[in-house]
Amino acid sequence: MKIEGNCREVCEATEFVAMVTAGDDGPHLVGNWGDYMRALGVEEDRIVLPAGRYHTTERNLGKNSRIQLMVASRSVQGTRS
Repeated sequence: MKIEGNCREVCEATEFVAMVTAGDDGPHLVGNWGDYMRALGVEEDRIVLPAGRYHTTERNLGKNSRIQLMVASRSVQGTRS
């Protein structure tokens, strides 16, 4: 999946990134700063984030590679209400 259009605009303007993985104990939520994401890379088809001390996230991804990200920015016009 390519990161383009509104999705790319939001990635370039967001202040935070929330990441959710699924584990044996249910969902696990961690956050990161948008500045770190932009510094390391919003590439054509992937986002690079620092993940120091994300032991539970790493363990969850070892069992299930699916991840949900939430990025938001008031400065980017949305496609919904």
